[in-house]
Amino acid sequence: MMILTAHFTGCGEIGMGNNGDETLAVINTLEPQTDLTLAPVESFPPYESETPRFSESVSENSQSVSESSTESESANDNPENTPEWTENPLSGEFYVNTDNVYSRIRAIQGSEKVNRYALNDIVSVIAKTDTDYYKLADGTFIHKDYLSEIPIDGASDSSVSEPRPDSPAEPTTGTEDNTLEWTENPLSGEFYVNTDNVYSRIRAIQGSEKVNRYALNDKVTVTAKTDTDYYKLADGTFIHKDYLSENRMEAERENLGEDYTSTTKNGYVIERINGITYVDGIMIANKTYTLPASYDPGTIKEVADALSEMQKAAAKEGISLYSVSGYRSYHTQESVYAGWASRDGTEKADTYSSRAGHSDHQTGYTFDLNSLEQSFANTKEGIWLAEHCADFGFIIRYPEGKEMYTGYVYEPWHVRYIGKEKAKIITETGLSLEEYYGITSDYNDCAE
Repeated sequence: MMILTAHFTGCGEIGMGNNGDETLAVINTLEPQTDLTLAPVESFPPYESETPRFSESVSENSQSVSESSTESESANDNPENTPEWTENPLSGEFYVNTDNVYSRIRAIQGSEKVNRYALNDIVSVIAKTDTDYYKLADGTFIHKDYLSEIPIDGASDSSVSEPRPDSPAEPTTGTEDNTLEWTENPLSGEFYVNTDNVYSRIRAIQGSEKVNRYALNDKVTVTAKTDTDYYKLADGTFIHKDYLSENRMEAERENLGEDYTSTTKNGYVIERINGITYVDGIMIANKTYTLPASYDPGTIKEVADALSEMQKAAAKEGISLYSVSGYRSYHTQESVYAGWASRDGTEKADTYSSRAGHSDHQTGYTFDLNSLEQSFANTKEGIWLAEHCADFGFIIRYPEGKEMYTGYVYEPWHVRYIGKEKAKIITETGLSLEEYYGITSDYNDCAE
C-alpha cells in the first residue's frame, strides 16, 4: 500500500507529519475531474529553527513598532566606522514610491540624511545590503521599502503619507526657535482610526516623535485640522488625515456577520454576500474575513483547469509542477490548526497556519505546489512559478516581506487563482493582495 504524505505549513498548512509520537494526518480531496499529480513531501515546518518575521514585525512589544529609540543610537554606535552590513551586487533602476524620502550616508536606520527624493524619482541601484537597504550609484543608501520596480499611480497627489510601520522613519526636525511649522483651523468631531497600529505624533509633521498607539476602529476626538494634513486630537497630539474616517471600517461589520456593500480604503468594492466576502469580485479568506463552515465547494473546476494548463506549459520547458495540497474544508482545517496550535502554541501557529474559516484553501481557488520549504523559491521550479504563474491567473498569495499585511510567513509554493488580468496587474505592482486592495488580515479585526 502506498501512503502519500505532505507536510503543510502556511495557510497551506499540513498534510501529514511526524514529530516523535505526534502524528497529524489530513486527507486532501480534489474533484474527480481534476487530473493532478500528487507527490510525497517529507519535512516538518521550515520555520522550526526560525522566528517568523511576521510575529516579530507586529508584536506590540517588538522593536519595529515601538518607539524608535534605536534610531538615534544606530548612527553613532560604530566609532571605528567599519561597515555594519554586507553588500551583494544588484544592478537596475528603481522608482521612489513615497514622497519626501532621503538617502542615507550609511545602510543603517537613523544615519545622516544626504539627498531628498520625490515620488517616482528614478534612482540607479548597484547593491543590496543585509540590512534591507539598496546602495545607490552615488554611494548612499535607501531602504528597500521606499523603492519599486514600476512607477506609482497618483504621482500628482502631494499629500504626506505616514512612514510604513516596518520601515525606517524619516524624521523632520523643528525650527530652532520652536515656532509652529503649521497653522490650525478649528474642527470639532469624532472620528475612527481606519488602520491598525497607528501612532499619534507630538507635532503635525511626518516623522515627529510618536505618542499614543491606536488600533483599527478606535474612536478619537478631533479639535482642529492643520495645513500639513494632520488632525489635532483632544490630547494635543496629531494623526494624519489619511488614518481617520467618519465611519467604522468594514471589519466592524464583518464582526457582526451582516451582509453589506461598501468600498475599501483603496477604493475597491467590498461586499459580503451570504456570509462570504468579495473584494473587486475576488473571494477573500484571511484573518479578518471568514468563510462559513457550510461553504464546501471542493476544488473549483476553472482553477483545476488553469493549474493543468500551467503544468503543461512548465513541462515544455523541463519544469515539473505538482500539487501537494488543494481544497481543504472548514472541518479539516479545524483539525489541522488544532494540531499545530497544540504543538507550537497559538501565537506561533497563527504565523503559518489558518484557523478554521480563515483558510485560503477553503475557497477552492488555491494550491500548494512541489515543496513546502522557503528554499523552493530558489529552485528552477520555484523561479519559473514566480515568473509565470500570473500568465495562468495565479498569484503567490503570501509574498516575501509582506507578513505584516498578509498575516502569514513567506510561502513561495502557495498560489491563488484570481484570473489572468488581475493576477498580472497585482504581480507587477509587487504588492500583496491585502496591500493592493486596502484590506486588513488580523484576527483582532474579526470576532471569533
